[in-house]
Amino acid sequence: TTFSLGGSENITTALWRFGDGNTSTNINGQNNYNAAGTYIVSGDFTTPTGNFSISKQIIVPENPIANTPEDITLCGQTNQAYDLSTLSATILGNQSTNIYGISYFASMADATSHNNILSPIQTYATPSTVVYAKVYRLTNFACYGITSFKILLSEYPILNPISEFKICDDGLTNDGFVTFDLSTKTAEFLNGQSPNDFKVSYHLTLSDAQNNINPILT
Repeated sequence: TTFSLGGSENITTALWRFGDGNTSTNINGQNNYNAAGTYIVSGDFTTPTGNFSISKQIIVPENPIANTPEDITLCGQTNQAYDLSTLSATILGNQSTNIYGISYFASMADATSHNNILSPIQTYATPSTVVYAKVYRLTNFACYGITSFKILLSEYPILNPISEFKICDDGLTNDGFVTFDLSTKTAEFLNGQSPNDFKVSYHLTLSDAQNNINPILT
């Protein structure tokens, strides 16, 4: 924070006291505050015509925090659209939108200078793109926090047809019930696709499968 005095009179000496224990004898005082809070800034000054003092209360606000979201994976190898604004609540956390704003940028340089703000809906065509999110005070863009995350494109899995799962009754009670292991069909589903890249889960309903909930324990 830089402090200066107005007026036309020439100041020959200065002693600034910044309220946090730091002082300066520069004509234009400068101080870095390590904590948010209310401070009394005062100074004693000498001019060719006499001496004078000033005192003023200032408020140093909390620094904005840009919380880092998880990387986003989109299914498809090119031209996938994503709405960045869906991440805003996560990045802002409990910081009020009445005090803080959030914008997205394609580079750290743009985020720092607050230039070339990205529109919320972006289309991605490369396997990995870094996006920078900046949280800033609405009254002062110079007071900000920056984080980054990746937009990743992943190829669609291929769902291969599989053979029917037929198992005979255990023959002891012929009650029509038998235990079987669904995971023995996983290799057929993948059919050469790497289990490091794709996961197979089993569900009782289409809705559960589409929402990836309530998987059957194989």
